[in-house]
Amino acid sequence: MSDADEAMEEEASASVFHLNVSQGQGNEAEEANNLSNLMIKIGEKFCSFEHYKTRIKEHERVTRTRFSLMDSKLLTWFSKPGKNPQKVAHANPEIKYFSLTACCVRGKNNRRTVADKDRLRNKLSMKLGCPALFHIKMTPDGQSLQVMRMVREHNHPVGQEEVKLTRQKAMKMKVVVHEGFIYRRTTPKGGEAVLKCQTVKCKGQAIEDKDDNVIIVVAHNHDSTEESQKMNDCLKKMEERAISEAIPVEQIFAEEAEKNPDVITRKSEGFLIKTLSKKRLQTEPEVPESLLSLSNLLVSDQYRHRYGCNLEEFPRELFIGCIKAKGSEVAAIFASLFLCERFNGPVDEMHIDCSFNDLPSVPDDMKYILSIHFVKKKMFYPSIFAFTSSRSSSMIKGLLMYLKEEVMQNTAPDMIYVDFKWQINLVLSEQFPGSIIEHSYIYFTKDIWSQAHEIGLMGLQEQEYVIFWIQQLICLPFLPADQMLLALLEFEKSLPDEMVCSPVMVLLIRYIQETWLDTFGDQNLSTHENHGRSNLLVNQFHKKIIAALKIAKEPTVWTIIKCLQTVERDSSKCYTNEISNIPINSNTLLYMCQMAYDERVKKIEHEVLTEKIDALSALEPLSKRPVIHGLTPEDTISFTDTCRIQIEAVANEEVLTDGKTS
Repeated sequence: MSDADEAMEEEASASVFHLNVSQGQGNEAEEANNLSNLMIKIGEKFCSFEHYKTRIKEHERVTRTRFSLMDSKLLTWFSKPGKNPQKVAHANPEIKYFSLTACCVRGKNNRRTVADKDRLRNKLSMKLGCPALFHIKMTPDGQSLQVMRMVREHNHPVGQEEVKLTRQKAMKMKVVVHEGFIYRRTTPKGGEAVLKCQTVKCKGQAIEDKDDNVIIVVAHNHDSTEESQKMNDCLKKMEERAISEAIPVEQIFAEEAEKNPDVITRKSEGFLIKTLSKKRLQTEPEVPESLLSLSNLLVSDQYRHRYGCNLEEFPRELFIGCIKAKGSEVAAIFASLFLCERFNGPVDEMHIDCSFNDLPSVPDDMKYILSIHFVKKKMFYPSIFAFTSSRSSSMIKGLLMYLKEEVMQNTAPDMIYVDFKWQINLVLSEQFPGSIIEHSYIYFTKDIWSQAHEIGLMGLQEQEYVIFWIQQLICLPFLPADQMLLALLEFEKSLPDEMVCSPVMVLLIRYIQETWLDTFGDQNLSTHENHGRSNLLVNQFHKKIIAALKIAKEPTVWTIIKCLQTVERDSSKCYTNEISNIPINSNTLLYMCQMAYDERVKKIEHEVLTEKIDALSALEPLSKRPVIHGLTPEDTISFTDTCRIQIEAVANEEVLTDGKTS
């Protein structure tokens, strides 16, 4: 190999920027000319902002410098009040900017105040007041960006060492395995990853693009080693497990690392887990269009073990079946057999909720998630889930009958807490005749506010009166059941005819009467004797799903199923740890639920209700307050004070039973 070739290879191997070098060809003059052509020049045009970013990166690689955006003006800036939008009306939206200035990272002196004038300059700062910059502006035709002015000279040394020093803080070192070779990855902030062979005296080098594709830049001077082949074989085996099994990729790595401690080390953990996660994501099946198609896919030989149908270890099994109710109503049902077996008998509490509907649009008929959670010894265990197409009584009845036959044959909860969906309430009384059914007061409150927005009540004038009246209506469940309808009708009569909001308020009153008092039942709605339970526990489960959907770039039904797998795994391990008296991990969902499930649950809800009732006293002077239930303003205050006294009495009540506070 000639001296020129060796110099070119040394240059390509040592630099932190990447060039596609043709080894053994050309000379220094030709190489210099090629590098010069990659530099940005005055008058050069960019058809889009992405084109500009590509060119500035090439310029940085050639000159071994770094530039950052110092000043800019977006096209959208002209749409602000007082600006001239016609100036950019013909602009190409892909250029994004009207003008921008990029300067060297060692430019822009640190600003110094009068108090700082006698202080020494921060020696760790990169700012040296370097004048090098590019000023770029939109062309008159508005179709591209053009370099209008540039300063090439820097006031500091530039080159390989300079770039390495400025990027040192952002550098990360990781192990990468590709085609039987082991690389060390160096990832500068904002740049492409450089992969360097770890074999002694080998100058093999590759680059890794944004899509994790590896491109060889400098060839290796050796064949793949036995160690790298073993690591490559382990990687393929782990990828196969990631595709076919439901367990987390972290668990797959831990198991394989235990089997092959000489090959898989902790240094490669980050790379391998990332590779397995990417492989699992790439092999996800296309989302089915219906719940029935989803169910058929989950029981197929290809995916049944991956999505939870695993009878040997956690999760014991997740997807258990699909049912069809009347018409096109369908439900895909998931359950933890491990937990269902433990709760197939006497249970302290069972919580049922069917309110979560913030779901991906595919499958088309997936509208709600129904969840069933068991409580034992103040521990909260999410155990059964279902994707449903509706919340009708036939749907709920068919679902519960299926669960009773399959996994809840002997389940006998002392208490059942449900939302205020009357369909669930009617069916539960049939399926669990010996259980006491309680409701969550928060659903009535949410529904009233939601209905007020829907009928346009919150957009009208006289908002102080509107809010005051709604808060009074929210207090309706405090009354005895036999007085609720009379109080509601008296409240309607008390509305002033001359106020614009009164007719719309009547619509809200009719909604409460027809939906809650007539259909749901005043006996079920009234919390006069037993205060309704809050829904804080189920909300923790909902937050877990919402967080998973937000983290995913393109959330699908698979995102939710993975979340259910995590919840089931945490629940099962939490149950095992509780039996073994092992401390619970404070990061798990179950720990949060356990913290919520204590005497503070009622206390928190009562404090919220107390604040609402206190708000009644602060809205208007006593003489201007609207009446409630046909009573005088003085009687209204007496009524709210009575509610407050009852709330505080229940909230502060502590009953000691067997040494515990209930």
